[in-house]
Amino acid sequence: MPGFTHTLSEGLLWLTHLVLPISWMRLNVDDPRRLEITSSRGHVVVDSYRRVITRRGRVMTHFDEIKFIVLSKERRGEYGIVWAVRLHRGPFVHIKLGTCEDDLDAGLIAARISKALDVPVKYW
Repeated sequence: MPGFTHTLSEGLLWLTHLVLPISWMRLNVDDPRRLEITSSRGHVVVDSYRRVITRRGRVMTHFDEIKFIVLSKERRGEYGIVWAVRLHRGPFVHIKLGTCEDDLDAGLIAARISKALDVPVKYW
């Protein structure tokens, strides 16, 4: 039953994200071997031991595939500006981790991921 409850809560979070302009990202675990980031897009783990990045328990990418971290400003119509954190894998391949309204929070999360992966952060 815990798996069903987790899946249901993830689905409701996804639906809420579509309906409401909610953008948030929070660094839950800040450890040299493991970063855990919860956002309106789901739960992301940066696992330095396995050298993988997972979302909702599924491997999204390996550390050696990431070229740099992208920190970008996005306009959300009448709702203002949000800051997005993405993993850049190639010319047209970005993995969006999440967005938040506070530039300092987004910058801190991008910097921590950058340090764990040993890649630079670029502002777009």
